[in-house]
Amino acid sequence: MPFFPKVGGFTISKINATFISTNRRRRFADSFKNNKKQGGSDHLGNVRVSFTRNGNSPEVLDTNDYYPFGMNFLNSDLVSYLAQPWSKYKYNGKELQESGMYDYGARMYMPDIGRWGVVDPLAEVQPNKTPYHFVSNNPINRVDPTGMLDNPIYDEDGNFLGTDDKGLQGKAIVMNKDNFTQGMSHEDALSHSLGAKGLSSSEAQSSLLSHYSGLKNRPDYDGRITLNEANDWYRNGNGEPLFADLGQLNLSSITPNQFENKDITYFNLLFRGNRKDGLVYGTIGLTNLGNNEVKGYFDDYDFDIRPWNSPGNVIRNIETKIGDWKAGNGTGYRIHFYGKGRISPNREVFTPDNPGLLKPGEIKW
Repeated sequence: MPFFPKVGGFTISKINATFISTNRRRRFADSFKNNKKQGGSDHLGNVRVSFTRNGNSPEVLDTNDYYPFGMNFLNSDLVSYLAQPWSKYKYNGKELQESGMYDYGARMYMPDIGRWGVVDPLAEVQPNKTPYHFVSNNPINRVDPTGMLDNPIYDEDGNFLGTDDKGLQGKAIVMNKDNFTQGMSHEDALSHSLGAKGLSSSEAQSSLLSHYSGLKNRPDYDGRITLNEANDWYRNGNGEPLFADLGQLNLSSITPNQFENKDITYFNLLFRGNRKDGLVYGTIGLTNLGNNEVKGYFDDYDFDIRPWNSPGNVIRNIETKIGDWKAGNGTGYRIHFYGKGRISPNREVFTPDNPGLLKPGEIKW
């Protein structure tokens, strides 16, 4: 029998009446309006049904049921599987190749045997499992985003050091702690990699694996930290740092000509109308790398109060007091940024000396 007997619990009659009322309703409505193809996924990211607009009703293009390790069950409960147009994104939301394998980025996965096509880069760290194992043989509860072990960096004693510019999801690296710099390039990190043989002892191996097993429970695992996650970590994280992907922050209000003539320029995201990121990260330091790309530095989540006699600190301190009240008792911690952020290009705004624009307030990119 198929592992998922029905396509996300939907039938053709329910797609129009029910699916649009789920938490994906806005994304679905936008895609439906623009005649884009849309997919419904289950809790593991498996694409179960794909459909598009046909007049004022959704037209089912592709349906999929899966066995636990990803083989497609041909008997769909909607329409004949073989009669449908082929959709390439299926199991775990990954792209199915003509070879029958799924492309996870680092490795190709074979759902017919539930194994990877090549060995795990850190196979020696997990000697109790085959180097070709998929999600530790637990496809019901786990997924593998990239085909590699999660990407923390550890020292030779198995202690967690931090991340390179790829964050927590990627190839795990063991190195001498003297060679580590938070946010270092992935290429630089790989050049210092000692491999699994670099671990000093079986205790070091156990320490690495213990940390590794809890990575998916961290609030920064996906590279983005919400306000609720930040406050919860303040109360329960014991001062341990978090790691945020700068590329996921909205920096569109910043342009190259706003950077000062120094290495780091500071921007208050909340003052710039970015409430979602501003409430978490507040003021962040950025370096302009050119080509509308920036590098970020750390931010301390600690609700410290700065001198009130500085006009620039008054509003900031009021916001901090409110944030402190909402967060409750806890321990401050540091948020490290990795990767690159995107800012907007310089903009030309209408002035009396700039008659080339059509009307006041128009922006020319």
